Amino acid sequence: MYVRLGQEAAVNTGIRLNAQGGSLELNLNNLFKGAISAIHGGVGNKVLCIQEIETRYAY
Repeated sequence: MYVRLGQEAAVNTGIRLNAQGGSLELNLNNLFKGAISAIHGGVGNKVLCIQEIETRYAY
């Protein structure tokens, strides 16, 4: 699965999330505020779980 920040998702482009538990953490060191999109180029169903805790990063 590939994730793109601020752009439309495209296979083999962006940040790769590996199979069986790949992850991406956005925090104060790499904070991103904007659209996030994801895509997979394989077959079968894929699950993407997003948890937002905005107050943790409020200024």
